[in-house]
Amino acid sequence: MPMTTRIKRTKKRGKDAVLDTISNPRQNLDGFDVSDIMQEIESAVTDAGDYLQRMERNENTRLCRWPDKDKSGRKVSKRGKPAKPWENAADHEVQLAQEVLLQLTALRSAAMVRGALNVTPMESSDVKAAGQMME
Repeated sequence: MPMTTRIKRTKKRGKDAVLDTISNPRQNLDGFDVSDIMQEIESAVTDAGDYLQRMERNENTRLCRWPDKDKSGRKVSKRGKPAKPWENAADHEVQLAQEVLLQLTALRSAAMVRGALNVTPMESSDVKAAGQMME
């Protein structure tokens, strides 16, 4: 059975359009409108906004980036904001997040390498596939 994607139609058009996930250039597109695709893409981008902001914040933490950071590694006054605790104080980049990530990655990689794969069939039709996975 081929996989299909259901695109929601507007109320004035009525019925939903069903398209194959793997598209065919010669596929019949009756009742399908490009504006529906645009609406789906806009919705996906809007939904991904929070995720993308979280990923950017995580990357900034890992790479020790923050607002008003100076390339000299010292705290300097900018835009009328005085440097705290004082001018030219050390502005250290503590790579703690990077170290934690490296250790967790090493731990998970070692667990994958040393782990034993155990595949159990859930139905009688799965026995052959489970046997192939164990080889």
